[in-house]
Amino acid sequence: MAPSTDDDRPYARRDGLYISGQQAEDEGRSIVRFLASGEVVTAGVGSTDDPATLAEQVARWLAPGHRYVSAGRCEHDGDEVRFVASSSYGNVSYAGRIARDGLEMELAWHSDINGNSGSERYWFVPVQSLRDEPEAVE
Repeated sequence: MAPSTDDDRPYARRDGLYISGQQAEDEGRSIVRFLASGEVVTAGVGSTDDPATLAEQVARWLAPGHRYVSAGRCEHDGDEVRFVASSSYGNVSYAGRIARDGLEMELAWHSDINGNSGSERYWFVPVQSLRDEPEAVE
């Protein structure tokens, strides 16, 4: 797959966040954000808030350069998406598909950090307050 550009990324939306569903009440969520630059950032959060509330909270700091964010370059081929998110702990590889309308995404993942693998379904949540630079949040 070639690196993504604005012309070949019809599926991944950049005006919000993709948030995973919760498997159990005590589990957090995974969040993915695609940027116009071709970067992708991810984070895991221990919140059980509803997706809209969570998206507004996380949008303040989910940007490249924040210490809790993993980042990488995204590759697209139609509805297929692939990226490796790197942090100071190591890498997690993702591959999957985004629905044509951009509202759902299914990703398989493999962690080089602990050897675990799995898959998650994500739903798109629009966010008006997205930042290109992270807000200082401790």
